Amino acid sequence: MTLPINLALPNATLNLPTIHSAVFETMFTKYQAELDKRYNYLEQWNDFGHIFEDYIIQESNLHIYSKEKIKMHLDIEYWKKVHAITGMLNYLDTKSKESIESSLINKENIPDFSIENVQKSLEDTFCNLEVLFAKRIEGIFKGLSSYHVTNNAFKFSDKLIINSSSLANLIGCNSHYGSIIHDLRNVISLLQGNCCLPKRTSTRTLLTKNADNTGKWMVWDGGCMTVKVFKKGTVHLIIDQNIAEHMNAIVANIYPEQLASVLKAHKQKKELKSNVVPINSMLSNGARDILANNVSIDYAKIENPNWAPHKNKTQVPRFIKDKTRYSIETSTTYANKAYTAELESVLFELCTDTDINAYYKQFIFDFDPTLMVDHLIVDGRIPEMVTHQFYESTDRIYECIEQLLVTSEYKTFGEPNAGNGKLANLLPPEQTTCIDISKLRCRILESKGFSDVIHDDFLNYVKTHKEEVDCVVMNPPWSKGRANIHTLAAIEWLAPGGKIIAVLPSTMESKLQDIETQYSVSTNVAFRLKEKFKHSSELNVIIIEIDKPKATLM
Repeated sequence: MTLPINLALPNATLNLPTIHSAVFETMFTKYQAELDKRYNYLEQWNDFGHIFEDYIIQESNLHIYSKEKIKMHLDIEYWKKVHAITGMLNYLDTKSKESIESSLINKENIPDFSIENVQKSLEDTFCNLEVLFAKRIEGIFKGLSSYHVTNNAFKFSDKLIINSSSLANLIGCNSHYGSIIHDLRNVISLLQGNCCLPKRTSTRTLLTKNADNTGKWMVWDGGCMTVKVFKKGTVHLIIDQNIAEHMNAIVANIYPEQLASVLKAHKQKKELKSNVVPINSMLSNGARDILANNVSIDYAKIENPNWAPHKNKTQVPRFIKDKTRYSIETSTTYANKAYTAELESVLFELCTDTDINAYYKQFIFDFDPTLMVDHLIVDGRIPEMVTHQFYESTDRIYECIEQLLVTSEYKTFGEPNAGNGKLANLLPPEQTTCIDISKLRCRILESKGFSDVIHDDFLNYVKTHKEEVDCVVMNPPWSKGRANIHTLAAIEWLAPGGKIIAVLPSTMESKLQDIETQYSVSTNVAFRLKEKFKHSSELNVIIIEIDKPKATLM
């Protein structure tokens, strides 16, 4: 079976499944063998069913007593397998896909499962794949509000508006508007080459979280789109410019007269102003589905000191809740082990402690992880450790800084590379500005009670804001000269008469004299340590104090 399934369009390429004829030859062989087996069970039932009824039903899963119904049920099973192997339904709009799936569930108009029918179905789909996929995108166009001038009827702009009549009409199981947004998520996911596409239930979950925070922007799917839901049901979506151009290119290839203009070249967006651009990885849709639907957040479970095996379990429970800590619990029984392992590896890096046994895994946190979990479900981005230079300060470094810090001497504080808040925990939350380039880390900081949390690159923030703080505590990124650059930026941020306490590589000690001369500050190396951070080798560390003189009155 040879099918033309390579879809390559100007500026837009889809990754499609490679279909091997051997796969289908094997499938048809298994189908015929299974059909013969079920027919044989039926004959046995007709002859001897009254003798061994339970055995036949158990062995064959046979509850239908006619050849026609047996064949129909088996046809349904194998059509589902064809859809799963080829992914052919992924290129249809949600309503068309659900219509086909519904016909299989309701046993309506089921075509015979034969080589001829399967081949015709695949050829009809993949030979017209460009048109089918473009029409899926076109269907999204048609779902946009015609009353808002932001929408363009001929191409995707970076901002789109969908005008639902109410929140219930947007989030409902059969919502037309929810289908449009789900189509958009799937189109973007396909263009990114993802094999595991978002499920309809996951789109409803994301819309529900937006509806719980009406009027606020929420970032979805690693920044591919940013979504705001209003109380009246209107949805505003901002799509990444490159993705919008990608989708326009596909439709332009099918409808060149309407969309010829979208194939013009666009200048690349400028990178971050920092000298290194941090990288984020994406949590897969499968792992995000588990997190949204199969994981609970509660107080951490601990062994009850009063429990003993011989005592009445209803009176003395084996486990009690530790209301000072929270846990995310995963099960050992989830069907997809790969997605479970992926999720657990992320939680392991984020949690404070773990409790693992044969029945469950507890990932324990010293803060309520609800905001963090919401970020992973909705946004999905996870900061890559090396480019983000996230090497959390150790307990020994924490204790050293605690000795140097006198919070009563200052009114305002700053942590410019706050991470998960290890050093920020030394500062009064209501008086502290925490900055971090990772949105996930920002959600964690908010969960720990810090009210002024800013999602930004510290170097960019200092250039665009004039506010100053009295005391800065920091463990900046070290690689590629960033320790020096971030230290100088912190001096710019510091108010006259203020203090910086910084964790730096020992190589920075040779630069302190130049810093004193350039910025008229005084420096002191308070500690010299050999320290091993998580995921690093042993490093030479200095903890320094930088004092900025008070402003002189003229």
